[in-house]
Formats: sequence, structure tokens, C-alpha cells
Amino acid sequence: MGEENMAVKVTPRGYEVEHDAAATAGVVTVGRIWLSSREHPKLKRLCLSFALFKLLRRRFENVPAMTKEETDDCRDLIFDGLCGNAAAAATDGLTAEVALFQVLKDEVTFLTEYYHSIIPVMLASPYFFVVNYLFWPVVVLAFCIMTIVLCGNGGILYAFKSIWTDNSILSISMSSMIRCLSNNAVSNSKMFYTFIDVSLCYLLFVAVIYEEASEIVVFLVSNWFVVSLLCTDAADPKCRRNPSFHAAFRCVLWFSGHLRRYPSVITIKQLSVLGGSRISTALTLPTAKLPKRAKRSILKRLRAGAPLTNGRAALSNPEEPRFSSLAWACESKSGGVAEVIIVWHIATSLLETKLRSTPRADQERERGSGGGGSRKTAERLSRYCAYLVTFRPELLPDDREATELIYGDMKEQIEAALSCSSWYPSSEWARHDKRGAVLGKVLADEADRDGGAAVWKMLANLWVELVVYVAPSSTAEQDKGHERALVQGVELITLLWALAAHTGLTTSPDDHHPSV
Repeated sequence: MGEENMAVKVTPRGYEVEHDAAATAGVVTVGRIWLSSREHPKLKRLCLSFALFKLLRRRFENVPAMTKEETDDCRDLIFDGLCGNAAAAATDGLTAEVALFQVLKDEVTFLTEYYHSIIPVMLASPYFFVVNYLFWPVVVLAFCIMTIVLCGNGGILYAFKSIWTDNSILSISMSSMIRCLSNNAVSNSKMFYTFIDVSLCYLLFVAVIYEEASEIVVFLVSNWFVVSLLCTDAADPKCRRNPSFHAAFRCVLWFSGHLRRYPSVITIKQLSVLGGSRISTALTLPTAKLPKRAKRSILKRLRAGAPLTNGRAALSNPEEPRFSSLAWACESKSGGVAEVIIVWHIATSLLETKLRSTPRADQERERGSGGGGSRKTAERLSRYCAYLVTFRPELLPDDREATELIYGDMKEQIEAALSCSSWYPSSEWARHDKRGAVLGKVLADEADRDGGAAVWKMLANLWVELVVYVAPSSTAEQDKGHERALVQGVELITLLWALAAHTGLTTSPDDHHPSV
């Protein structure tokens, strides 16, 4: 915070910010917060999320993108500084991948509240709180007192005394009046309408009080207010020596920690083509937790820095060369990734259906074999990608209309398959696209060899590869799609999109071959 007060000078190469000690004295940086040993690691990560949020706003506000030097520094900070700092993570029991996704989630939450919040939490600061929630009510109360005095024609004592003597509610008590009105409301029409008037007045009064109280609570427990207090404490030496400020700071932190606990889990929508025809809106879809193995695999894949593929890298594993022959399933006639997602989703669903229907699979599941966390990762990421193709095509690197056409063609083929009883003997198998069904049969045959462990491991790696592959933004329209999607909640693909923007992971708008 405080960068808006830095001196800017005009040079032949454009505007430059002065970086001398005097110019940066009031600027609070992430490094300045992290060097404060007494702060909790969670608060340090929260300030990093806030700084990353400011950088991410470039995507929406026509500001030049981050340079390669900036993305390289940011990549080192995130992957080496944040994820590589095992000692800091161990102090609050978080693994590297959990800490990373928590930073990304807080960052996207900042972004959501900045663009879509109905409460001015983005203006959170001690001064704004005092002026807006403490000083302004006092001013309003002063105007009310002035009005009472004017209505009493200068008789101040008489005016205030009349408030208690002439007001039925205050002189009789509200409970007595409500009881009297309710007992006579049925038999007396005047009493009935008086009862309605009194009830409406008090309902409006309670609503105003509730709205103000809830806004104050949301303001105090917001991450914006916590970051503002941290920066005020770091920037102003007087605050560090002020015991009253630190006492209030500790109260806010305790209050915020008990009332606003963001879960570390990330939920993702689940859509399977087996029941896709019965789903009308995204709101009715079930959700599932992102498995821990998926988080670790995504972090490992991003830190590797190798060029991304649409799944081919998972098939070219030297330990399992037999899967390299399935590279044809990663080819798309339209050249887009949506078709690849649909084909592999159908195959994964088929494999899941087949193994679920065999007694051997139940025994292996009880023993914990047959893929374990790999199977859970593959199944959940497969259904999430199918949800993206169906309901969030604007978040994918392909053109939205092209993705919708591909999904429409698949839906027509599924409906045609349902009307042809001779295609497959199983009604569930007959629901799938032919190409995906062929791939599913190949995977099922491979799973029969070793119980499915190797197949599920390959599928888990492939879906991790696909999720990371579609994350980088290739067009401004895709950036706008993420901005609009913020209203619906935090999406996994948006978290990875933000991470890709910071670390320099990009996708070519022509052939969608990502590179670092």
C-alpha cells in the first residue's frame, strides 16, 4: 500500500517511478510485512494475496501486462518463496499446495469483492471506519436533536420531556401497547390498522438496525480491513508504539478469526454425461472437494515449467509406454481442446461405470487398491472439465461458439445412440459418443491387466495436464469471462488462470500451445 503517493517523473521512455529511500518510505511492500517476525504466516500470505490481486487487475483495466522480468520474479516468489518455505508453512500446519491455493483463493476473493461487492469493504481502513461508522452516526444524531429543539420552539427541556410524556410507546411501554392492540385488533378496525402501523414501523426500525450492524460486522471481519491494519502498523512507527492500537488490532484479528473462517477446501462442480440430459442449470449440479493429490499434482506440474500439452505429456510416460498409442485421442478435428475434453471425459466415465459394476472393483476399493487417490482425482477433474465445456465455455481458450457447437454435436450423437439399441448392450454405454466409447473400451481392457491402478494414474496425470492447459488466457474475451464468472463463486479454473497470469504461463491464441 501507499504506491499512489510515490513520485512519478516523465522520461523519454515514458513514466518512471522514483525508487529512492525518501520516495518509498511510506510504501508497505510484501517483503516489509514478511520481515516482521511477529506476524502470523496466515497474515503474511494474506498480504501477498492482496498484492497479487492488485497485479491481476491489469487484466481488466487495459493496463499493460506484466513483463517477463516481473513474471520471473513473481514465479520465484510464489514457487520458491511461498511453496518452498517449509518452515513457515509448518508453523500453521499447511502443506505447500494448501498454502498456495489459499493465497490464490484469497486473491480471487479480493478481486470478487472489488468488482461485485455491495458493501464498501474495498475502502476498509481505520479512518474510513471511524468516519463512516462512528463519526457519521454522531452527526445524524446531532441533526435529530436539532430538529427536536426547533420543533419545540426553543423550549429544549419541554421538547425532550415531551418525547417521554407524549409518546404512547415510551410512556406505556411497547409490550403493553402491542398486547392491548393485538387483543382488540379483531373486534375493532381502528385498533387493527393501528396495530399494522406500529408493526410496520418497528419492522422497519429493526431492519435498519440489522442492516447497519451487519455492514459493520462484515467490514470489521473483512480481509481488506485486516490488510489495512497490518499496513498501517508497518508504515507508521507511532502505531507500533501505541498500546491502544495494538489492543484494538488484536481484538479485530480475534473477531475476524472467529467469525470469518475461509475453508481451505476448494469445491468444484461435477457434471457427467450419464446424467447430463437431466441437468438444466449449473445451480443444480453437485459439488465435490478438490482432492489433495490433485492439488499436489497441479503444483508439481506448474513448477516443472515444461511446455504444456493437451494431455499428450501424460501418455508419453517412459514408465508406462503402452499408453503412448492413445495419442490419437488428444487430436481434435476442430483443433480445439473442448473436443479432447469430451472424448476423454466419455472414456473416463465408461471406465468408471465398468469398474463400478464388477465385484472385483468393490473388493479392490475396500482394500484401497486400484488407483486410490488417482481414481478420485481423474473422476472429479473429468466431471469438472465437462462442466466447463457445458456451462462455462467462456473460460476455455477455444472460441465460445465453437465450444458450444462441439457440445451440441456430442449431445446429438448421444441422443442418436439412445435411439439405437444395437450399438451397445448396456444402456449406460449407449449414452456416449462413439469415439469416446472406443477409447473407454481400450482403457477398460488395460484396466483388466492390473486392476486399473496404472490406468487411473495415467488418467489422473492427463486430467491435471488438461486443467492446467486450459487455464492460461489467450484472449481478452476470456479475461472478461473470468470477471463475469466471479459473481457465481470462485472457480478452480479462475485460480489457475490467476496463477498463470502471475507466472508468465501463456497460451497462443492460434494453436493453443502453452509455454512458460
